[in-house]
Amino acid sequence: IDLPGESTGLPGEQSNAGLALDFAYGQFDTYTTLQLNQYISTIANGGNRIAPRVVKEIRETDEDGKLGALQTELQPNILNRVNVGNEEIKRVQTGMYNVVHGSHRNKTGTGSLVASPNNIAGKTGTAEAFYYGPQTAMNGTSVYNLTFVGYAPADNPEIAVTVVVPFMPNDKNTINKDVASAVFNAYFDMKK
Repeated sequence: IDLPGESTGLPGEQSNAGLALDFAYGQFDTYTTLQLNQYISTIANGGNRIAPRVVKEIRETDEDGKLGALQTELQPNILNRVNVGNEEIKRVQTGMYNVVHGSHRNKTGTGSLVASPNNIAGKTGTAEAFYYGPQTAMNGTSVYNLTFVGYAPADNPEIAVTVVVPFMPNDKNTINKDVASAVFNAYFDMKK
């Protein structure tokens, strides 16, 4: 990304083959929120991994201080294409949609996002972790990191959202979904 300080995720411990089971359900490697957003955007756009960027275009300011004429428009930088066919990408997209809207969705899980009118496709995640930080009284405490990745509208994506809420005392909180719903709603309300 065109900002300083973004880091790569921490690769899993390769010397311990027993951790491969953790990898099977997503708790082997760690990823930044930006990497997670790039992941869900790659699914949303049909398989192209695009370099994240802060600036889309540069515009002049008119004499009233308002948005003026376009000076420069930056084109997307496609880093690579996921090495799977369109059928496989469509299957993943359908799965993401069905997690939120399907008949078997869990009303307290990702499916509770269906209350949003914005045709969301997405998935929640929960990772158990241990807290080691400035609150020394908590050091070594078992905590949960709650996540959400998704995009909308599912059939013609315009926005991808990633939420990570670390250090939750249990996995029953819905703050990850609440924040995601608020972001989707704010985006689509702004478009009206």
